[in-house]
Amino acid sequence: MATGWAVPALRLLITFPYTNFLGVLTMKTEPSVTPMIDRPKSGFNDYAERINGRAAMLGFVALVLFELVTGQAIVTWLGLR
Repeated sequence: MATGWAVPALRLLITFPYTNFLGVLTMKTEPSVTPMIDRPKSGFNDYAERINGRAAMLGFVALVLFELVTGQAIVTWLGLR
Protein backbone atom coordinates (compact mmCIF):
# COMPACT_ATOMS: atom_id res chain seq x y z
CA MET A 1 0.00 0.00 0.00
CA ALA A 2 1.26 3.49 -0.80
CA THR A 3 2.23 5.79 2.04
CA GLY A 4 3.29 9.38 2.52
CA TRP A 5 2.61 11.82 -0.32
CA ALA A 6 1.46 9.10 -2.76
CA VAL A 7 -1.89 8.44 -1.04
CA PRO A 8 -3.30 11.97 -1.52
CA ALA A 9 -1.85 12.11 -5.03
CA LEU A 10 -3.47 8.82 -6.02
CA ARG A 11 -6.76 9.83 -4.44
CA LEU A 12 -6.65 13.10 -6.41
CA LEU A 13 -5.97 11.27 -9.68
CA ILE A 14 -8.79 8.81 -9.10
CA THR A 15 -11.35 11.51 -8.25
CA PHE A 16 -10.00 14.15 -10.70
CA PRO A 17 -13.22 14.69 -12.70
CA TYR A 18 -15.08 15.42 -9.47
CA THR A 19 -12.52 17.64 -7.73
CA ASN A 20 -11.84 21.34 -7.87
CA PHE A 21 -8.35 22.88 -7.90
CA LEU A 22 -7.97 22.42 -4.14
CA GLY A 23 -8.76 18.71 -4.35
CA VAL A 24 -12.09 19.10 -2.58
CA LEU A 25 -14.63 16.56 -3.78
CA THR A 26 -17.42 18.24 -5.75
CA MET A 27 -20.08 16.82 -8.05
CA LYS A 28 -20.50 18.18 -11.57
CA THR A 29 -24.06 19.38 -12.04
CA GLU A 30 -26.06 20.44 -15.05
CA PRO A 31 -27.85 23.82 -15.10
CA SER A 32 -31.45 23.60 -13.94
CA VAL A 33 -32.71 26.19 -16.43
CA THR A 34 -31.80 26.39 -20.11
CA PRO A 35 -31.24 30.02 -21.16
CA MET A 36 -33.46 31.35 -23.92
CA ILE A 37 -31.26 32.68 -26.73
CA ASP A 38 -32.84 34.83 -29.43
CA ARG A 39 -32.05 33.76 -32.97
CA PRO A 40 -30.42 36.45 -35.12
CA LYS A 41 -32.86 38.13 -37.47
CA SER A 42 -30.19 39.22 -39.95
CA GLY A 43 -26.78 38.10 -41.07
CA PHE A 44 -25.70 34.48 -41.25
CA ASN A 45 -28.66 32.52 -39.93
CA ASP A 46 -30.26 29.28 -41.10
CA TYR A 47 -33.14 30.90 -42.96
CA ALA A 48 -30.95 33.38 -44.86
CA GLU A 49 -28.52 30.63 -45.87
CA ARG A 50 -31.37 28.39 -47.06
CA ILE A 51 -32.85 31.17 -49.21
CA ASN A 52 -29.39 32.06 -50.56
CA GLY A 53 -28.76 28.42 -51.51
CA ARG A 54 -32.10 28.13 -53.27
CA ALA A 55 -31.48 31.33 -55.23
CA ALA A 56 -28.04 30.05 -56.27
CA MET A 57 -29.53 26.75 -57.47
CA LEU A 58 -32.18 28.56 -59.49
CA GLY A 59 -29.56 30.84 -61.02
CA PHE A 60 -27.36 27.90 -61.97
CA VAL A 61 -30.26 26.05 -63.61
CA ALA A 62 -31.26 29.23 -65.47
CA LEU A 63 -27.67 29.63 -66.71
CA VAL A 64 -27.53 26.05 -67.98
CA LEU A 65 -30.92 26.41 -69.70
CA PHE A 66 -29.81 29.70 -71.30
CA GLU A 67 -26.68 28.05 -72.70
CA LEU A 68 -28.71 25.09 -74.03
CA VAL A 69 -31.27 27.34 -75.73
CA THR A 70 -28.87 29.90 -77.23
CA GLY A 71 -25.91 27.61 -77.88
CA GLN A 72 -23.42 30.10 -76.46
CA ALA A 73 -22.00 30.94 -73.07
CA ILE A 74 -23.41 33.84 -71.06
CA VAL A 75 -20.10 35.76 -71.25
CA THR A 76 -20.13 35.45 -75.05
CA TRP A 77 -23.76 36.59 -75.20
CA LEU A 78 -22.88 39.62 -73.07
CA GLY A 79 -19.96 40.44 -75.38
CA LEU A 80 -17.28 39.97 -72.74
CA ARG A 81 -15.31 37.44 -74.75
